[in-house]
Amino acid sequence: MPSDLYNSILDSLDGQLTLPEDDLATAKAKMEALHGHPIAPDTQAEWTEYGGVRCAVVQAGDVTEGDRYLLYFRGGAFIAADGDGFLFYAEMLSRQLNASVVMVDYALAPAHVFPTVLNQLCDAYQGLLGSGVPAERITFIGDSCGGGLVLTSLLQLRDRGIELPACGISLCGWFDLAADSDHKDPLYRQAYSHKRGLDYAGDADLKNPLISPVFADFHGLPPLLLQAGGVDPTSAHAEIVHRRATQSGVTSTLDIAPEMVHGFHGFTNLGVPESAAALRRARSFMDGHCGPPQAHK
Repeated sequence: MPSDLYNSILDSLDGQLTLPEDDLATAKAKMEALHGHPIAPDTQAEWTEYGGVRCAVVQAGDVTEGDRYLLYFRGGAFIAADGDGFLFYAEMLSRQLNASVVMVDYALAPAHVFPTVLNQLCDAYQGLLGSGVPAERITFIGDSCGGGLVLTSLLQLRDRGIELPACGISLCGWFDLAADSDHKDPLYRQAYSHKRGLDYAGDADLKNPLISPVFADFHGLPPLLLQAGGVDPTSAHAEIVHRRATQSGVTSTLDIAPEMVHGFHGFTNLGVPESAAALRRARSFMDGHCGPPQAHK
């Protein structure tokens, strides 16, 4: 049974966020209205570059630089909210998972289409490695469309023969941009992600595994945590990815939160217990594969 707070938030939603019939400007405005929240006074956020790509290094509270890193690929449906608008989400991840966050400020569609973003993510990761951070202290994490980018970037790096990070965490990831059904929840419609996928892919085939990783061969990838909400349409694709990854010999953990909607992790800062609990499970997964926090030297 969901908490009263979760239910009250759900009751306040009008279901209009991800209408597939919205034009690009309307879809972008709706998405950006949800972001850009201020960060706490005890959070440090500094813009820099890794691999020639603009990134923000975000550390909340007592998190110490040089400890362990989340390389974060933000959501926003590929089209909306630059990195500044997602600093609050990076802060939340830093605080809840007790890690430094490097958020990649990747280019937005449709002005920049596949494979631009994928190349930027891989360049940023290689830049982070080049700065002296060992791969075994890096976890890839992303929400919504960024959750799909976690998988596609791992696939691209594997195919390039680049050392992979310790693990990957997807929060309600978009894994099948070719799907175009009417299945929906208050924060997500499958037909909407299909439309945004067309913005992102340009002329490329939406069934390309580097666009829709549900079609991928996952052999050689690091351990994966796939979280989704129980009423989130992306949960069905997470189940497929989990099954295919496991069959490929990948250590994959499927974590479906009962009765939760798409993007429910974002309710953590509102005090929703189910959201905070999911991120605690993500932290436990990270501890097991990336190692616990280490004292600053």
